[in-house]
Amino acid sequence: MATEDELRGRYAEAAADWAYMHPISNGGLAEGEEAVRLATTWGEQITRYLTESVRDEEMERAHGEIGRLGNRVKALEALGEELRRQRDKAEAAVERERQLHVRNVNTGDCEYCSERDYPDYAVPWPCDSIAALDAPAEAHDG
Repeated sequence: MATEDELRGRYAEAAADWAYMHPISNGGLAEGEEAVRLATTWGEQITRYLTESVRDEEMERAHGEIGRLGNRVKALEALGEELRRQRDKAEAAVERERQLHVRNVNTGDCEYCSERDYPDYAVPWPCDSIAALDAPAEAHDG
């Protein structure tokens, strides 16, 4: 894309060519210079218009991109909020599980599992549930 200075130069050349090719009859040098001045002014006006048009288009594109990015940020924020809700729900479930599977201070067994372990009624603590909760994440992957 041409810069404003490049456009200004092109239009100045075009203005000079136009003035040369369209001489004002019987006007002499003064009218010829006036034609060059008018053509140059016309070229500058077109340059300004084109430059502003390009800027407007660039601004429109930038505003569109900002809008798209804003929508993406909102979507990511919503996703983050949903992930936080899911994390909080999972942490609450883990805490409820831990509250069920407590160690009996007298026997050292898991109270919850031992109640349901007929006929032995003795499941050592930490039981499988607590062991699974305490195991490193890599042990559960794969």
